[in-house]
Amino acid sequence: MNGWRVLDESGVEYNAEGEAAWMKAEIIDASDPAIVGQWVAGAVFDGGTPGKNGDLVFQVSPVDSGIADLFYDYGIMGIQLYPFWAPVVKGNLVVK
Repeated sequence: MNGWRVLDESGVEYNAEGEAAWMKAEIIDASDPAIVGQWVAGAVFDGGTPGKNGDLVFQVSPVDSGIADLFYDYGIMGIQLYPFWAPVVKGNLVVK
């Protein structure tokens, strides 16, 4: 889906474990008003090499809060199940 989204930063939940981190947040404004109130769930993976090599990102959006909760609650185990990782194309992703 194209367009912009504004997330409720006060409600962002973030967790990190080892080389991976995941988050969920509610969409509070968007170029498509139909997705306001839905959620974004995402994850990042630090491949451990210098630069972008091996670094990956993943996002599902918009989803309802139940799907975002499942994604967040399963954490690293759930992240490994998703086949739609995208490589980082610029920079160096670091999980802290």
